[in-house]
Amino acid sequence: MKEVNNDKFDDFGTDMIDGRLTEESDKKIYRLHEAIRLTEELGRPLTAEELKNFEVYDVVAEDNNYVISK
Repeated sequence: MKEVNNDKFDDFGTDMIDGRLTEESDKKIYRLHEAIRLTEELGRPLTAEELKNFEVYDVVAEDNNYVISK
C-alpha cells in the first residue's frame, strides 16, 4: 500500500480567498432535475435566459437572515 503524505493536509484551502471550494451561490432556488433533463435533451448547457424558466424562489439576505421571496 502506498504511504500517504499528510504534511499539507492542514493547509488545504489556504490559497482560496474565503475557503470556498465552489463559486458563491446566486441565492436562487431552481427545479434542477427538470433543468438537467432539458440540458441532456439539448446536448448543451442552458443559457441564463433558459435557466430563468426553472427558478422557484430568490433567497434574499435581510438582517443576516435569509428570506425566501418570489
